[in-house]
Amino acid sequence: MYHVGNDKRKQQSARLIYQGMTNLLATTPFETITITMLTQRAGVGRATFYRLFDDKGDVLLYQMNQQFDAIVAQTSWQTSTQTVMTALMQGWLDQKPLFNALMAAKLFDQFQQMVAELLADKLGFLRESGHIAQRDWRYFIEVRSAMMMTGLRVAMTVFPDDSPAEVVAELNGLFGEPPVLDQMRQAGTRLTHEAQPKTNDEN
Repeated sequence: MYHVGNDKRKQQSARLIYQGMTNLLATTPFETITITMLTQRAGVGRATFYRLFDDKGDVLLYQMNQQFDAIVAQTSWQTSTQTVMTALMQGWLDQKPLFNALMAAKLFDQFQQMVAELLADKLGFLRESGHIAQRDWRYFIEVRSAMMMTGLRVAMTVFPDDSPAEVVAELNGLFGEPPVLDQMRQAGTRLTHEAQPKTNDEN
């Protein structure tokens, strides 16, 4: 676990360490990077490193969470899976070294969990409408997040020249939006409309 918090000096040190990690990843497999190599490249002491991170994998998790925070901030609430997918691709396709390092560190589950949380956050209004059972909702979130993560991996490793828009179009062409989501959105739209106060002309 990382221990950066909101302290600006800690955040600055964390950025230096991550920059050192990024520089090393350009030439060195993640598996062979040591804490000594990392602190030397970052220009910080081992004591500083261990105040912020438990191990080198935590450096990746910290930056992964920073990246997802940026995607969350740039994506509106009450959106669609396509919008979330586009934001995910745009946010990660230019972060290939970080993504590959996360995969090399076997942090698949943590990454997919962040994708699931992103979906649940941005599409939560559909669940709150009460028109889908909890079990169906969890299936939708888990399966869709797994599909999005796999699509991202394929785009990076097999089709690295594709743009985010091309990747999203390909995924939509293959999978589309499941019918249940259309029903959920329609139900949510009806619910929102019904909840709006009537105008004087309607009374």
